[in-house]
Amino acid sequence: VYATGFFDDVVVDVVEEGEGLRVFFLVVEKPAIRTVTFQGNKKIEEEDLREVLDIRSFSVLNEAEVKQNTERMRDLYLEKGYYLAEIEPVVTEVGSDQVDLTFAIKEHRKVIVQRVDFTGNKSLSAARIRKFMQTKPGGIAPWLTSTGSFRQEILDNDLYIIRQLFLEEGFVDVVVDTPNVYLSPDKRYIFISINIDEGVRYDIGDVEIVGEFSPEEGLTEEAVRQIIGGRLIA
Repeated sequence: VYATGFFDDVVVDVVEEGEGLRVFFLVVEKPAIRTVTFQGNKKIEEEDLREVLDIRSFSVLNEAEVKQNTERMRDLYLEKGYYLAEIEPVVTEVGSDQVDLTFAIKEHRKVIVQRVDFTGNKSLSAARIRKFMQTKPGGIAPWLTSTGSFRQEILDNDLYIIRQLFLEEGFVDVVVDTPNVYLSPDKRYIFISINIDEGVRYDIGDVEIVGEFSPEEGLTEEAVRQIIGGRLIA
């Protein structure tokens, strides 16, 4: 009963009655939410914040749901580059088993990726690696767009992309270390440093092709070698 999230307290009382038992559940219901409001949001419109919420007026107050909705709003701020945004749910009793729920928001400044550096990369230039990454330094006016925004899950995916780039160049044993992410003292910029251990580069030796060929259909040994070499055969 308590696990439903609808009650603040549940007490079980057992009374002997004849040859059996009578079980009573004494419950204290959680209050209903009268209103859901926001304070302090200037960079993101209230309409956009409500789109990520599934808490509605007159629903039962559930701390787990409030926490989940708070995280959704925080993710929305992260998408916009507000890495330091703070969101605090405030519950105010208004009587008659009702409460008002207010999300108090401190947006702080937008944090921009200022620089993405690499160490250990000898075979692929930093410029080439950055070309394929989604995490990029902010442009001329990053506060107007999402350019330069930092998101951990995107950076994690970039590590996979970097590794694939080196694999394509023959570095089978490449290791891409966990990035070092630094926040500037004024909390306006993020600096990212990624160390790469390329390892040994492997080259393909002799390639032997065996099997049945069909010269009349254009499937000759030479054509197969060209396909393996990456050349498209018309």
